[in-house]
Amino acid sequence: MWIEEVIDDAGNKKYKYCERYKNTQTGRWQRVSVTYTKRTNRAAKLAQDELARKIAEKQAGQVKDITFYEMVIQWFEQERNSKRISTQATIKSSYKRFFRIWDKDLLLSQITVHMAEDMLNCLYHEYHYSWSVIRDTRSLLGRVIRFAKRRGYTVQIDYSEIIIRQDALTPEDIQNKQKKYLEIDEVYCVLAEIRSWQDRLPLKTFFYNRIAEAFEFQFLTGLRWGELAGLLESDYHADEKTIDIRRSYTNFKVGKGENTHFNLPKNLYSLRTIALSDRACEIIEKIIEENKMIRVASNCRYKNSCKLNLIFIGTGGGHMTNNRANKVLKQVTCISGKKLTTHIFRHSHITHLATDLGIPLAAVAKRVGHCNTNTTAAVYLHATESGMEKIITALNAEEESREK
Repeated sequence: MWIEEVIDDAGNKKYKYCERYKNTQTGRWQRVSVTYTKRTNRAAKLAQDELARKIAEKQAGQVKDITFYEMVIQWFEQERNSKRISTQATIKSSYKRFFRIWDKDLLLSQITVHMAEDMLNCLYHEYHYSWSVIRDTRSLLGRVIRFAKRRGYTVQIDYSEIIIRQDALTPEDIQNKQKKYLEIDEVYCVLAEIRSWQDRLPLKTFFYNRIAEAFEFQFLTGLRWGELAGLLESDYHADEKTIDIRRSYTNFKVGKGENTHFNLPKNLYSLRTIALSDRACEIIEKIIEENKMIRVASNCRYKNSCKLNLIFIGTGGGHMTNNRANKVLKQVTCISGKKLTTHIFRHSHITHLATDLGIPLAAVAKRVGHCNTNTTAAVYLHATESGMEKIITALNAEEESREK
């Protein structure tokens, strides 16, 4: 408590007894005061009691608590309408990670920085989630906390103070990062093996050829699987040798009628038109012709895909799902030490363009729908074996010319 001298309107001297307290809603310090005509020990004692009463009344009106689980649900309900259906599903699985560690009855006001750090460290070291997942979980926690503060709930945790340290990368970690792409010869080794299965499974010859062509087209264009599965015949322009990326297929229902499973691509930069190589055009045109026979044979059993004229359909006329494609890749034996998924063909396309062909990163980023070159460089750009050979060849040539 401190005392300030003040002069009233009549010119009389008075004494203002002041005290500070912390607003539990905003985290800011605020001031209360009482004014007396005397500056005595008795006046100070009366002022102290009056200030304590005022602070108690103000703080009583600030207390507003809720369980952290209820707060997360409130936040999600507000956010969900602005998110794609697939993103909503991702967020749901993300916030469920909180409750692998915390009880659903835990009050929001009880959460401290140490509790948050312990929770994230437990997910990282005991449940073995990846560093990117831990980073996203911390970010999600921050969004919920900021939402709670805006709603006036009692929050004692400061998100900016939550510090989590990533473990030092091991040689194995670095090696795993380099396993996210295939060399060109590995790509065509995978395609050849899948096509060879017609010898042991002749009834599925057409299916394996179709899935191999889809993988090859993905490698030649760098499309995400959802973008490939969402291509319509009207998106292909044979004269210009281009294809428009305007939608993405998802397993979640996002609309009604024909657009039940179609979403916009991942971001604004993913809406693009890309040029096709001669081989990519050959694959598209071959598949379009085959689709005419498939739709007749299946009697257009899948009405939406038939009406929309999807390009990459299965042998029965329906969508080619990512799950089915990944199951095929799990059977491949010619590649060891690398996890084969449909996304590896996108990685391989980008790495091939940037490293083997020396295409500028800005051009690569635009082709594959990245918002900037940082994503392309940080996530996808790896030195391929052929790229390393080019470096050595160039260095040797320079040394030979110097010796001459």
